Formats: sequence, structure tokens, C-alpha cells
Amino acid sequence: MTAFFQKIAYKAGRIKAITATARNLAVVVYKMLTMGEAYDPVKLVRDGEQVRQQQIRQMKKKLVKFGITGADLGLFTNLEVG
Repeated sequence: MTAFFQKIAYKAGRIKAITATARNLAVVVYKMLTMGEAYDPVKLVRDGEQVRQQQIRQMKKKLVKFGITGADLGLFTNLEVG
């Protein structure tokens, strides 16, 4: 949690970092109580491929939202959102 707090504090300030860390902790406790599992910090860390796939999905959705096609970019010919 300390690294999470420091990252947010650097980007958005101390007050927002406190709020974000409290929310993060509340989500962890909620999941522990509802799932009946012990705390495992390894589960909270997403691997690089998961982050990459999420970023790709977000970019595709934004391209569709703004009406930008692959032909407009000259990068690809078919844009699939999924």
C-alpha cells in the first residue's frame, strides 16, 4: 500500500492519495470478506500483458468514440472493438 500511496501522492497530491488508498484498502477488505479468502498481495498486481491488453481495449474504444478508423491512421485496415 505504501508504494500505491506514494505513486498517487506524486501524481495527484497527498489528499487524493489518502482517499485513493482508503478506497483501495476498502476494496481489498470487501473482497476478502465476500470471497472468504486470505489477503494475497500478489493477486493485486496485474502482469504487464494484462495492462497492455487493457490499454489496447481502451484505445480501440476511444477510436470508435471519436469516429477514427484504421484507414485514417494508416496503421491497420480493420478496427475491432471487443
